Amino acid sequence: YNSDYIFLKPFGLHFFDYKNAEYYNTRRPYSRMKFSGSANQLEAFNAIITQNMTKEWNIGAELDFNGAKGAIKNQKTGTHQLRAFSTYYGSRYSFVGQYSVNRLFAQENGGVQDGTDLRMSGLLADMGNVNLPNAQSVTRFRQIYLRQEFNLMGRYKKPDSIKVEFWEFPLSLGHEFKAERAYRRFQETLEGIDASRKFYGKQGIDTLATLDTVLQSNISNSLFLKKNYSGLFKGGIVAGLGVETERHLTNRSMETNFNNS
Repeated sequence: YNSDYIFLKPFGLHFFDYKNAEYYNTRRPYSRMKFSGSANQLEAFNAIITQNMTKEWNIGAELDFNGAKGAIKNQKTGTHQLRAFSTYYGSRYSFVGQYSVNRLFAQENGGVQDGTDLRMSGLLADMGNVNLPNAQSVTRFRQIYLRQEFNLMGRYKKPDSIKVEFWEFPLSLGHEFKAERAYRRFQETLEGIDASRKFYGKQGIDTLATLDTVLQSNISNSLFLKKNYSGLFKGGIVAGLGVETERHLTNRSMETNFNNS
């Protein structure tokens, strides 16, 4: 997954993002729901509902929840995602837009200290000592995206499909707006922990409580002129302006960086 935020790269495929979004064009309301779970908890739930308000205009919403307690201490993880989207496909004008909220939480145990307990317990939950019994991380990603195009030449045949890609005009003038905010926090406390047995302490890195936060944001606007050559390839010109900010906050210091492009 190609993300502009380094700490999102392992999780980006599971997040709602305009890069992996699906849009719909359906004459009747369309909904889908699926879930799976174990004996004592719901592990996955996904639902989508979408409907064309007019022949060209569609709206919809989707949510996706996933989670699991884990087999050993401090191994619970989960994701919560929600997006609202809308599309319009006319003969002279089109747009796609969506607002998405993504959250991932994970307890991070640093691995087991001794595999003996696990072998004896048969991987039963809450058994075995782990290196980080009081560590957890939270990752959040929010995004607003809008792309619109004006057809400058000729008409085109619309595809007849429930799930559609972004339709291409032969020659178009377009505008794209994107606002993103990415956040990650890692926290580890020392409550009830022997500092000499802490994971970082054994590695000679750190023996202190940790609270590290990274906050990145990006806002960009661009205009483009695009020519579509019968679906074989595209060519065009793009001009835009963007602002990026980055903040690092630890239990010792805070740093802020600004980048303009």
